[in-house]
Amino acid sequence: MRSSTVKSSDSDYIFCGVIARISSRFGWSLFWSRIVSSIFIIINPVFGLLTYFVLAWILSKYE
Repeated sequence: MRSSTVKSSDSDYIFCGVIARISSRFGWSLFWSRIVSSIFIIINPVFGLLTYFVLAWILSKYE
């Protein structure tokens, strides 16, 4: 089983990497960004995950 501490090329953890890039881009707290996004995904999983994947796609295009 692979460890959850595997890093991507951006030195962000793979888990919540999109949230880390968004929070660093806007200067938000990484901790609170992950908490808010996790709550959003738990409350409405379909819309939350759809938004997450769209943001991941958009951010990958502009880097």
